[in-house]
Amino acid sequence: MKDNALAIRVSEACRRYGLEPVWATSLRDLPLSVEKIVSTRPELREAGGAIPVYYLEDYGSIECLVLSLVAPERKGEGGGVVSVAVDPGKRIGAAYFVDGYAVKIISYVGLEDFLNDCSVVVECLGTGRELRFYIGFRPEEVVHGLVSKIKKVYPSARITLVPEEGPRIGPEGYTGDELSALRIYLTAAADEFRAQD
Repeated sequence: MKDNALAIRVSEACRRYGLEPVWATSLRDLPLSVEKIVSTRPELREAGGAIPVYYLEDYGSIECLVLSLVAPERKGEGGGVVSVAVDPGKRIGAAYFVDGYAVKIISYVGLEDFLNDCSVVVECLGTGRELRFYIGFRPEEVVHGLVSKIKKVYPSARITLVPEEGPRIGPEGYTGDELSALRIYLTAAADEFRAQD
């Protein structure tokens, strides 16, 4: 990518999602370890290789592009699931999964921040995929408000209330709210797996 400012914005977005971007101005400068290429169409018309190319013009934003980089590639047409596990409270923890792969784990200071960011993830990755919400259940008004807003914005989404149980341990580097969201997702996924048997 020859546009320095654009390359920096893409690189910063990639780093926020745990990716290690390599910036090059030509294909010859890319290391052999590169798994995906991001470019603009005028700069790279045909990569001509086994490395998939993601063109900025195909996405509504850099955020959508990077979400597509971290999400698993679709096998065939349609299908799949976008799952959003939510730990409600004063701070909202959320874990976004696509077909069982975590693509984003984050905390929000308010409900509107969560709903705005959630709409970006769903818009970018939700097309043709079933949408599921797993919400940590507490007998608090915040849960009822969250469920009603989700139902209003995503009327076809499946919403499941999940009891918040289990130890408060998990991978390092995440807040308590983020760990709770991960635990909610894992509890719901395990329950769905057991129900299939």
